[in-house]
Amino acid sequence: MGARACSKKKTVSRREFLRLSAVLAGLAAMKPGRSLVAAPTLPRPRVVHTYCERAVDWDFGTTWWGDHVDQLVVNEMVDRGVMELTGRKTRSAAWKALIPNYVSGQRVAIKANFNNARSVDDSDNFIDAAIEPVNAVILGLKELGIAESDIWVYDAVRSIPARFAAGCDYPGIQFSGDSTSNPQGFSATEIVSFDTPSGSEPLADQRISNVLVNADYLINMPLMKKHCCAWVTLSFKNHFGSIQNCVALHGYTFPDLDDYTSAYSALVDIYKNPHFGPKTVLTIGDGLYGSRGDQGSVPEPWTTFSNESPRSLFFSQDPVAIDSVMYDFLEEEAGVQNHGDDYLALAANAGLGVFEHRAPGASSREEWYSQIDYRYLDMDQYVKLRGLWRDGIAYLSWNKPLHLDLAGYRILYSCQDGGGDVDQGTSPIDVTNPDQLDYQLTGLTDYCLYQVGIEPYDGDGDAIGESNRMPLMASDIVYHLPLATAG
Repeated sequence: MGARACSKKKTVSRREFLRLSAVLAGLAAMKPGRSLVAAPTLPRPRVVHTYCERAVDWDFGTTWWGDHVDQLVVNEMVDRGVMELTGRKTRSAAWKALIPNYVSGQRVAIKANFNNARSVDDSDNFIDAAIEPVNAVILGLKELGIAESDIWVYDAVRSIPARFAAGCDYPGIQFSGDSTSNPQGFSATEIVSFDTPSGSEPLADQRISNVLVNADYLINMPLMKKHCCAWVTLSFKNHFGSIQNCVALHGYTFPDLDDYTSAYSALVDIYKNPHFGPKTVLTIGDGLYGSRGDQGSVPEPWTTFSNESPRSLFFSQDPVAIDSVMYDFLEEEAGVQNHGDDYLALAANAGLGVFEHRAPGASSREEWYSQIDYRYLDMDQYVKLRGLWRDGIAYLSWNKPLHLDLAGYRILYSCQDGGGDVDQGTSPIDVTNPDQLDYQLTGLTDYCLYQVGIEPYDGDGDAIGESNRMPLMASDIVYHLPLATAG
């Protein structure tokens, strides 16, 4: 073991110790490779993008794409998505953060998208909602104690395909669609009113789906799709399936029609209604396949995803920010006509969220946005390190990446101020069991700042990713102070 320039007998004044603690608190909040900058007055809305190459394996042939989605992979994508979104360490803690005031008996509505389902016997290959992300959401809701009978999956103006409902892992879930699919009807009293511009053609009030009216919480699950007439159809337009007669709104939604004006969007009035925006606890954008063509397309390869499916899910509590991010993927892939983002600018002006496009010429994902906290997680490589210092021991833990050839991990550490090696050996420390997800370090030099990371590797010993770097400082004064919880 190397010499320790910082003696373990060293004493530190209270002022110096508080200074060191403040330094570590600041370091814990930093991201690797980023300089420390002043925090903005308001936090940036977070949009988490999870990707996994093995989420789907459809070859764009004649079989149904819905038979080629890996439920276990999607479960992990959703779990990691909500955990990264909320900053929580477990699935149950993440859902508790999303729905903190849940009371037994309250209902949750999940708005799925079945625009291409015109019959319960739907058997075509046009893009619609996949059951796997919904199953993963239900798994999290059940950990809150929400009864299956209190979870409603709906699209009030389309059929719920039998093959979709048959894939649900939870027999007590309620499904509701149009007149063919357990219809719950539309409220006679709860309506959306529209504040159309002065001198423009007025819009009649729209009755709201009873499923949504009777729900206490809403999870919106749009598909990442282009549209023939609105140019994109994302989280805002997904609620055309929550009102009785969306056709009446087309004139104010489709830029090529005469009533259209970029100064007004009926989509914004819908989301401002108390049954929509205020009830929404989470938006999940389904980009497992997406649609680069239009709303009525069969899924196609995306050139921006190496001529494969996007294999992506998006998570946010800001509907404007998540639509901005998905819009940019559609724009990069196939181009979006002028005025496709008018509703986003109007929604932002109405205080519904943050609207921002990618920075032109940005060379990395980290540079795409300045107002949106966009986080990309490749689930094959993604590993997040957490830790706690207590009683002379650094307790480390991390998640398991989904890489098929994962063989083990290397624990990497370095120390400033002349600190020595830990008792377990010099860096890197090899963990040869890919199922081992924790480790303990002892013998850290007191008051010396260590940086610790995890590097998973494959069967050839090649790194397949690297975790966040976590600051650690050993102390025999306040040994329970959680100085090592970065990330």
